[in-house]
Amino acid sequence: MTLADLSGMITLMDFVFAFKKIVSRLLFPLPLVGYFLLAGVLLMWFARTWRRRLVGRICLTLGVVMFFVFGTGPFPDMMLHSLENDYPPFGPEVAEAQFVAGWKPAYVVVLGGDHTANPNLPVTSRLGPKTTARLNEGLRMHRLYPNTKLIVTGGKTNKNQLIAIADDMAEVAESWGVSRESMIVENQSRDTKDHVAFLKETLGEEPFLLVTSASHMPRAAGLFRKAGLRPVAAPVMFEASGAGFRLGPKSLLPKASKFGRSEGAFYEYMGLAWAKMRGQI
Repeated sequence: MTLADLSGMITLMDFVFAFKKIVSRLLFPLPLVGYFLLAGVLLMWFARTWRRRLVGRICLTLGVVMFFVFGTGPFPDMMLHSLENDYPPFGPEVAEAQFVAGWKPAYVVVLGGDHTANPNLPVTSRLGPKTTARLNEGLRMHRLYPNTKLIVTGGKTNKNQLIAIADDMAEVAESWGVSRESMIVENQSRDTKDHVAFLKETLGEEPFLLVTSASHMPRAAGLFRKAGLRPVAAPVMFEASGAGFRLGPKSLLPKASKFGRSEGAFYEYMGLAWAKMRGQI
């Protein structure tokens, strides 16, 4: 393979990665609501026939209905809870139920998530809430099993990004007393399937602790298992599991957090569908 061929392949991979990210975000709940409302308003104002104005009314109605479905009430929590409910919080009894009594892992793998690659910010401010929660749980697991190697993962998601997620995670972990010798920094991957590819040789056939968000765990664990690896789930950040599904006056008010949960659920369901279509799970 020539250098030109390799360059062309990288460019194509960058395009596919960007296209996948853009398309997935266009199908998130809030953009979908906006599309229907915008289409409805335009048709209501500018359509010349009653049939098109009727379509406009239908679009407006659907937009309003979706706004309240995805932004209020129990539905966002129910969607997210269905993902978070697949794996319980980790405890030694969980590992012993799956493997042998007294099992001790060799690796704790923490998957990177949200991140702001701004070198002018403190490193703790560059890690988003999900990544921070994952790293905290990974540090707890590393202290629970002191002889493990802590693996932090996540690269630069675009060419202009100055800092890889894993490098910032490693810096924070080091500030909390984890030595560099006790860590492996995988700073090349850009999404979950890349984590699997880059870590497969390191992890081998032994079971390892996998730390990621509870809603992300079904997809992440499925990808690792499909590759022949043996993850033991240590999910964290159960956003919807403690929320409850009770209806009341407050539950009928739109909330940004509800849209966030709807978006998170949509993202994971689309990721699961994409991975299954490609035979990765």
